[in-house]
Order: sequence, then structure tokens, then C-alpha cells
Amino acid sequence: MNEPLSKEPTAKGGRDVSRTVRRWLRRAAVILGCVLAGFVLGAYVAARMLAPAAQHVVVNHDMNVLRVGLESFRRDFGRYPDDRIVPPGAAEALGTDEVLAYSLGRALPLGDANTAGPFVIFEEKRLCDLDGDGYREFLDPWGNPYQYTCLGNGATYVIVSRGRDGKLGGTMAPGAGYRPSGPYGAGPGEADNVICYGPPPVAPAEPSAAPPESDGE
Repeated sequence: MNEPLSKEPTAKGGRDVSRTVRRWLRRAAVILGCVLAGFVLGAYVAARMLAPAAQHVVVNHDMNVLRVGLESFRRDFGRYPDDRIVPPGAAEALGTDEVLAYSLGRALPLGDANTAGPFVIFEEKRLCDLDGDGYREFLDPWGNPYQYTCLGNGATYVIVSRGRDGKLGGTMAPGAGYRPSGPYGAGPGEADNVICYGPPPVAPAEPSAAPPESDGE
């Protein structure tokens, strides 16, 4: 008598298959969990390592935007903004951390009822009135206000970010262009500052020598 070509699965065989499937599913779940944990941990470590570089990119962008805005201000007013501005109705001058937002972020009178500016469109989330005097500061990526100093009677300027440690330091001499410091470049004693220098002041031309007097011959 011929045997059947196939056999009906037994209850024992079904249980064996079920256990095998569950075992492989558990292993796959463990492997998948390890892969996801490694991915999350790797992304976290990479983010922590790349955060300073990303903040440095933001500072570079901010410095360039402020530089362009200051040049536009100088073209209209013949000089860079003063760092001792007393707004109308105010009792005292603005701080050096408030001048940039005040001078570049609003329209200013330019004679004959005309106005100039705004010279920079600041992001609202980067502006904050830290001291509560009604005038806002422009914040760097670390949450500290950029410091602005006018030099040479409006001929040049210095912009400083206090950097990751939030401390000022170092020599801020004009005329050196843009130079990062702290962990991003040479700058002993600058305490992680990032500095943008304005153009060097133009030295007054020396008077030319008088032509020799003729002896009449």
C-alpha cells in the first residue's frame, strides 16, 4: 500500500516550530534594541562633540552680518555707531551690549525727514532685554550679548562674543580683521572670546614738503 505523500503536522511539531519562531524573534528584538541604543548613543556623543563647532559657525555668520550692517550704517552716516548713545527720553547711555540692536535694528533719522535702516534684521529669539531697561541685547549662541565698542571717533570698531565661558579678556586692538580665539585659534588670555575687528583707522596724510623757493634767476 502506498504511503501518503505528506503527513499532517503533529501537535509536538507545531510546538517546536512555535518555540523556534519565538526564540528568533527574541534574538531579533535584542539585536534591534542594541542597534537602536548604539545609534542613539552615537548621535548624542556626536552632537556633544560637534556643538562647539556648530556654535562657532553661528558666531561667524553673526559677525559677518553685523559687519555688513555696520558698513551700511557708515555709508549713510559717515561713521560707525557711537557706543555711548543716549536714546531720546532716556536718563543714561545704552550699554555696549545694547548698541548693536538699537543702532542697526531700527530706522534712524537721516535729515530732511528721511530715515535710514534698519541695517540688520535680527531674529526675535536672539534679542533679549536682560537688564529690563527696555532696550534689547543681541545674544550670541551661548546666550551672552555681543559687546560693541567704537574706536577712533567712529573710524573703526570692535565686536566681541564672550564665548563659551562667558568671560571677557585679552587685548582688543583695532585693525586686525576677524580672528577667532580660545579653542578655535591663538589668543592667550582672551578667555574663549571671539573678536571681530573693524578696519584700521586711516592715518592722517603727512603734509608734503614745500617746493624750494625760486631765487629769481
